[in-house]
Amino acid sequence: TPTDQLRAYASLLKRPEWEAFSKKVKSRDGNACTCCGQSSGPLHAHHRQYHRDEKTREYKLPWKYSLKVMITLCEQCHTKGHQKYKVPVFFFNRPRPNTPRVMNGLKF
Repeated sequence: TPTDQLRAYASLLKRPEWEAFSKKVKSRDGNACTCCGQSSGPLHAHHRQYHRDEKTREYKLPWKYSLKVMITLCEQCHTKGHQKYKVPVFFFNRPRPNTPRVMNGLKF
């Protein structure tokens, strides 16, 4: 269920791997919100996109993203952003069109 998925995601954000990655994002952005410039109060490392495996349907772990798709936001800008925009999901391991499929050594 969506509630179970949110709980699972929230538990990942408590892991030391996420804490370390989140600190890298914030440090790169000068420990300030990239939207409004606020540097006091809680800052969030925000994914501008999510990546999902086409085959397994699993999302990439939150700390396994490139820093290029991450930004630092204050709590207010983060909340406003999620209210206004949906974070896009990009699939990886997606079969390319016209790529021959192989089963038991036979292409079809």
